[in-house]
Amino acid sequence: MVTGYGHRVTTAAPRRPVPPSRARYEADHPAVTVRLDRATKARLDKLREELGASFGDFLKRALGGAAEELEAAAVLAHDDGVEEGRAEWQARLPKWQAALTEARDRVRKLEAARVTFPCVGCGEPIELVAGSLPAAAAVEHLRAQGWGHGRCVRA
Repeated sequence: MVTGYGHRVTTAAPRRPVPPSRARYEADHPAVTVRLDRATKARLDKLREELGASFGDFLKRALGGAAEELEAAAVLAHDDGVEEGRAEWQARLPKWQAALTEARDRVRKLEAARVTFPCVGCGEPIELVAGSLPAAAAVEHLRAQGWGHGRCVRA
């Protein structure tokens, strides 16, 4: 048959039904098509012939090697990350230790300067906190008793 554009159209013969075993095989083994330039195809053919492998076997071997390389690269990257983290931690450690020592010293000074008095009810210590009512009462009592700097009171 010829169309109005001068093209010949052929109709394909009806296809035979695909046997179930072939359908299962094709479903389990999908085809992959790759276009290569001639030089790459020649290299691929040469390698495949040297190995005595089909294209499928060659690809499986290449993928297996790639998976092993990726796994090895992941292990190396992890190890590098651990080493980098350890180096950074060791670089920061002296600064953290100095800050911790400074904080401990401040706590010791605060504890040494802390003023407490026993509760009249239970006897447990009550801490005088600056600005609190007990602290204000203590200040008033000390002033009423004439407490001051030695040089100021003697004058």
